[in-house]
Amino acid sequence: QSFNLFSHKTVLENVTLGPIKVLGKPKSEAEQRARELLDRVGVGAQAGKLPSQLSGGQQQRVAIARALINEPSILLADEPTGNLDTRTSIEVMDIFQKLNRERGITVLLITHEHDIAEYATRTVQFRDGLVVADRQVAQRRSAREELAQKVQTLESELRALRTQLTQDTGGRELLALRDRARELSESYESKSVALAQVTELLETQKREKDSL
Repeated sequence: QSFNLFSHKTVLENVTLGPIKVLGKPKSEAEQRARELLDRVGVGAQAGKLPSQLSGGQQQRVAIARALINEPSILLADEPTGNLDTRTSIEVMDIFQKLNRERGITVLLITHEHDIAEYATRTVQFRDGLVVADRQVAQRRSAREELAQKVQTLESELRALRTQLTQDTGGRELLALRDRARELSESYESKSVALAQVTELLETQKREKDSL
């Protein structure tokens, strides 16, 4: 449930600490591998930041990269979505499903959330220290598909914002639209090119309004 990142070390240092200090790998080799993993989990641009400068979802991604740097065949995840909101939880589950699908890594995940368990292929239920159920998941949820649906919804909202910009929008309304587009862009960073395009359009419109 806790990310267990060293608060006084950067993201890159947190991920490379094990390979360098424990396994004795060269720093350059460890950093190259760490940067590749950070890019893969979507936080490559945060490598030089401290954990306190990251969101909860970003810290969880760093923790996943740290767990992957030694190329494990099994990944143990204890309540990985316990401190995350719904959207970020889906993104984290997408990472786990992708690791399982593309790299064959077995993910053993502990959760009290039934909806999160539905992303697995098999669930084992415990009560009072005993196994009370062990079953295959009949209808497995796909985080990738759910994220795609969310992006489609997002793009529809952004198109509506674009339409509003073509109207005679006052300065205050324009500022509100810009802030909303920025909020959406930050929420779904790197999910769609449309986000950057609309945000840029909003900024341009604001500059034009300010120059009048």
